[in-house]
Amino acid sequence: MTFAMPKNCLPTRWKSYPDGSDIISGEENLTISPTKSQLVGDFLAFRVFYIYFCIRFEKNTSKMAYYKLIRNPVDGKAVRGRLYQVTETRFEETLIPICETLENTDYLVPALIYAVGVTQSQKFKRLLPLLRQVPGREGIRIHRGTHPKHSKGCILVAPNMELTLTERFLKEQNGHEEIRLEII
Repeated sequence: MTFAMPKNCLPTRWKSYPDGSDIISGEENLTISPTKSQLVGDFLAFRVFYIYFCIRFEKNTSKMAYYKLIRNPVDGKAVRGRLYQVTETRFEETLIPICETLENTDYLVPALIYAVGVTQSQKFKRLLPLLRQVPGREGIRIHRGTHPKHSKGCILVAPNMELTLTERFLKEQNGHEEIRLEII
């Protein structure tokens, strides 16, 4: 394989290759004939890049439901937000709005990614979504509420949305999907 390059693309003296060969300009057009080791090196570099690219952008084949809670700035004792379902393609993600949320600023959950499961709540005596592995906390749920005083760390949703959200999470859980919630 041979590459022809115009003289003005190369410096006066080209870098030496590991095998000791080098290129000195002086002709109108230079002909560069890479050695076999250079071609193998270039191929390996391309292969590493290709593998990285595929891992970085390939769609995850495991079943996962992904949600984002985007918080608004603090407003007194309340932090309002919006819960979105995330649908991903290879190069982009689409946020589908689900509902408005409300949190108490005194008990905010750290902004991280949490696994979510639907379990029976001992306090509320009904099935509710539960955030798992919240640092230093237990029993953080998503339930209905209209005022920050209704929460000691839980994420509040409108009363008419609690059942809808619980059913959605339960359907995904029963379909053996992992449910993730990212709080931003």
